[in-house]
Amino acid sequence: MRGPGALAAALLAALGAGCPGEAPPDPAAPTDAERRAACELLISTTTALQSRDPALLALVEAAGGEQAAACLAEHPTEPTRCMSPQQAEAFLRSRGGLVEECLGWSDALRGCLLRGDLESPGCAAAYARSQGLVSSAPQRNGPAPRWSLRLEEPLQALVTRPGGQVIGLTPRAALGLAEGRQTWRTELGAEAAGWLLDAGGGWLVTGTRDGALLGLDDLTGRQRFRASLPDGAWAVEAARFGARVLLLRSDGRLSWLSPDRCASPGAGCLESWDVPGAGPLQSVQPLHAGPGGLHLVTADERLRALEPTGRVLFELEARRSLGEVSLLSGGHLALVVDGQVAVLQPPLCRSQGPLRLGLPPQPADGSPDLDVEHAPPPGCVVSLVEVPGLAAFAPAPLGGDGLALVAGLRVLRLDRRTERWRTEVLPVSGPLASPAGQLFVLCRGARPDAALRLRALSASTGLSLWLAETPFPAEAAGAGDRPLLVLDGDRLVVGLGPHLAVWELAAAPAEGGTP
Repeated sequence: MRGPGALAAALLAALGAGCPGEAPPDPAAPTDAERRAACELLISTTTALQSRDPALLALVEAAGGEQAAACLAEHPTEPTRCMSPQQAEAFLRSRGGLVEECLGWSDALRGCLLRGDLESPGCAAAYARSQGLVSSAPQRNGPAPRWSLRLEEPLQALVTRPGGQVIGLTPRAALGLAEGRQTWRTELGAEAAGWLLDAGGGWLVTGTRDGALLGLDDLTGRQRFRASLPDGAWAVEAARFGARVLLLRSDGRLSWLSPDRCASPGAGCLESWDVPGAGPLQSVQPLHAGPGGLHLVTADERLRALEPTGRVLFELEARRSLGEVSLLSGGHLALVVDGQVAVLQPPLCRSQGPLRLGLPPQPADGSPDLDVEHAPPPGCVVSLVEVPGLAAFAPAPLGGDGLALVAGLRVLRLDRRTERWRTEVLPVSGPLASPAGQLFVLCRGARPDAALRLRALSASTGLSLWLAETPFPAEAAGAGDRPLLVLDGDRLVVGLGPHLAVWELAAAPAEGGTP
């Protein structure tokens, strides 16, 4: 979420509301001058705090970048000292708009913000009313982790196994983890490629950047085979299709791996798969849709839907950006493309040329450009909704055509073209949906230096069900590591950098209780 439109979310973030949580005291009615002074203080505090946290963008980023942000952190009320006259003028104009909006808030809400309190039910409800949000104030404390662990290296991937075991991948090794301790460690012999796959039948498969492919026993970590890709290539990504593993190589080509044949060894352990006309590929996702199934492959700003034969069913071309793809019920696909959330019906998208969604950038003068040449066939696009401020997380399918996603500092639910709810949680991860109708989100704490939190939301209403403390420090969210959330029955496993925690959710409040 960028620019002046991020006003309330920016204030909330800067004042440490974090993952939001008795009624505020009833102060004596302040004068107009006192109200304006309070708003000036709020904006100055916001500017200073946001300057220290690039993830919570707002005015400083728009005004002058990192150097200006560092200067404003030290001198929040002196923009002319930190920016050019033109930048300072734009900054002050934006800040004036913030003050005017702040003056429209209730005295109680301003008091909450000045105290940094948006977790008590009264303050959280006041903020939600001011922004048209669902109040996410939780009424219950969530469960403590069953166990947690801090490793020596950051986690790159997680796989859960029966019996409570968690398999983690670090830059140099695969680890067996259970009940807060390491049960086994298998060195990879080179830098890990960043992926770990449960290939079924007791197999774990991973790869290294020197081209090796390793098959490991999932209970002991014992190496059962080691193979190598030809021509100096290495596998940058992998996806399981039945008993085989589809590998995306560093040269943009595809190969099939058959773990049982590699262990024998035998012919067919590694087989190339040439996709006519596909060109170098960047990513592969194991999604199946339709009676024959689909192998979906993304490349740069283009998504290719492939039939099992390798023939291209359709290609979707983005103008600016293309996000991850999720599979919804009925074989529909959801993805974020060019700031829009699109739901597609693949069998009706068949095309000989690239497809584009929405309108292209329009000329300042003259007739509009409707891009008819690249329009999808009728019925291909089930829905297309513009949602600005989307983070780089895949939408979470919720049943039917419903999906949950992160938009800036908020989580919202879409049912085709209808937005059912949105709520403020300052997410660090994308939402993870459970079959019981809950969404789990890792998010920031109550203050900028507070530990991260785990929140459970109702998928149907957006109301917060519970809020749990995590052993993850605040700085873990800014280290650049990808949050890893895996749901295995009643176990929720969360990894971030070198930190790992496991929750047992059976004892946690379930969907349908009083929010």
